[in-house]
Amino acid sequence: MPAKASFFAKAFSIIINTITWICCLAGALSLMAPFTDPVQHTYIQHFGLLFPVFFILYLILFIIHIFLRKWTSLLPLAMIILSWNLLGAFFPVNKSSNESGTLKILTYNLHLFYGSQAKQDKIMITDQIASVLLGSNAQLICLQEFKSWSNDGELDLKKFVANSGFDHYYYENYWKGMVKKKEGMLILSQYPLYETKAVRLENGRLLALMAELSLPSGERIRVVNAHLISFGLAKKEIDFVGEASFTDRELVKTHGKTLFGKLNSSFLKRSGETKTLIETLSVSDMKTVVCGDFNDTPSSFTYQQMVSAGFTDSHRASGNGFISTYAGRLPFLRIDYIFVSPGLKTLNAKKIPVVLSDHYPYYCEISPDLAGM
Repeated sequence: MPAKASFFAKAFSIIINTITWICCLAGALSLMAPFTDPVQHTYIQHFGLLFPVFFILYLILFIIHIFLRKWTSLLPLAMIILSWNLLGAFFPVNKSSNESGTLKILTYNLHLFYGSQAKQDKIMITDQIASVLLGSNAQLICLQEFKSWSNDGELDLKKFVANSGFDHYYYENYWKGMVKKKEGMLILSQYPLYETKAVRLENGRLLALMAELSLPSGERIRVVNAHLISFGLAKKEIDFVGEASFTDRELVKTHGKTLFGKLNSSFLKRSGETKTLIETLSVSDMKTVVCGDFNDTPSSFTYQQMVSAGFTDSHRASGNGFISTYAGRLPFLRIDYIFVSPGLKTLNAKKIPVVLSDHYPYYCEISPDLAGM
């Protein structure tokens, strides 16, 4: 009996050690993802997506190794220490603020008003979202994936703007060819907008809207509404990942190749889009707020490029705890951001837990003294 117990103990130790080494090596690649251009090594970005999973595994493995009294507990401990800085982007701890007179900014991907479930009434969803925006008391809102569902897109747009409680707005279609119907990006503002500009990629797709916002004090800041390309996953592929069906051989055969192909393609495209966006923003040193759906997590090359360009992530600077801004079945996805340039300070970053899209509305406030109000 003791010999048998000893055999199982050794086998368990070998299995745990093997899992630990694999987890730590794969986790090391996830730490490299933010600093590795997908153009050079696309596959590393896949590991970056899994950073929160790896961190949880480090904690579990550390506890197991401590219980077993093994020196290998140093491996997950080392990874916890090395991951601590990046963890701050996923799980920040900040004090809330009661400052008055702040400028409240919100970003929201509307999912073309499809709602969060199949076959929902699009007109009803449109009205419900307008009501949420009105009740948010935000003075500046950046919206992605606005869509009109009638043949009079201009009327639909003006009605939505009015129902959301705004007078000033700037809208552009994703593609120039659309005339009657609207499908694009929208900036809503309680204050006048000037110097509006559409930033388009070489293929003609709209990447961002830019405008200067005139505050009551007379100072202007620049607002940018950006939407980087998505992974383009079909519902079945999202379900495949959301249900963790990687052990089902048939599902892996069906979805695996196209899934990783789409991920690779989107990583490469967002790398170029981020560089284009940052290059465009670098033309002016005006205080800038960059909002939008970046379709990448804080452990990505996209996110790191924005930080390296001098922008501050509002959630890391003024949010609390882990949040997911994607409302679909894929966990751990904080992909909607409000970045601010030097000279602007954010407060009270939060998401609104309303499910009317495949994203959640996300907002923060800008301190009045630093916003010039």
